[in-house]
Amino acid sequence: MGKLYIIVPVFKRLEHTKTFIASCNQHIDENSIIYIIVDDSPQYEHFEYFSKINNIKVLKGTGNLWWGGSINLGMQYLMDQNIEDNSIVVWANNDTIINENLYPKQKKFLKKNPNSFFHPRVFN
Repeated sequence: MGKLYIIVPVFKRLEHTKTFIASCNQHIDENSIIYIIVDDSPQYEHFEYFSKINNIKVLKGTGNLWWGGSINLGMQYLMDQNIEDNSIVVWANNDTIINENLYPKQKKFLKKNPNSFFHPRVFN
């Protein structure tokens, strides 16, 4: 299995993003994750905070990308990087927290069903 790329569209709420990344890092080997944060905030607070961290790439938005435009920018970035065919690309909101079961279930499903789309159940 290749790298895990997580595209995270953000507009302000830096603390939410820190919590989300901490939850991922707690349950997934940090060496296998690359975060693509699309910061569409006017002050680019995520860019300022995360830009020096090796496994985090922060892209600056235009201020009016919204969620779909931010995902598009993140996907375009990945397509330009020529990532490995067996990589996993995840879209995630920064106000979520993952648990220890999510990534193992994703990997198991995607090994059986390559080139598939996986959507976990979400609980409030």
